Amino acid sequence: MDLYFSPLACSLATRIALYEAGAEANYLEVDPKTKVVRNDGSDFRTVNPLGLVPTLRTDDGLVLTENAAILQYVADKFPQAHIATGSGMERSRLHQWLCFIGTELHKGLFIPMLDKNAPAEMKSYVLGKNLSRLEYLDNALKGR
Repeated sequence: MDLYFSPLACSLATRIALYEAGAEANYLEVDPKTKVVRNDGSDFRTVNPLGLVPTLRTDDGLVLTENAAILQYVADKFPQAHIATGSGMERSRLHQWLCFIGTELHKGLFIPMLDKNAPAEMKSYVLGKNLSRLEYLDNALKGR
């Protein structure tokens, strides 16, 4: 399988999951600006037209995108690694947290806060607007 990733992007979570699972994978680095695969110079948009990582291409040639979906695929493909919980409410809670991280924290908070071109006033506004999300996360992690 092929994992398309960019350093310091959310694709790191998938890389960690594959490492933890002991999975055989080709790691293909994508330049986030040019969308060129650094390993071979190809245009990444031929694999994922949006040009977003992570993108996983299975050994069957199927392409899967979105971190939450890919992480659950990896967990199901390598159950011996115990990356995820079983079915039912525990698995639904895992899905809930993956979506929360991907939407509320990553897109809603971290991307604007880490944008080098964003004005300080905007960053202050975004942080203030998202404090409740950070408090929610903090409360969920207390005692763990």
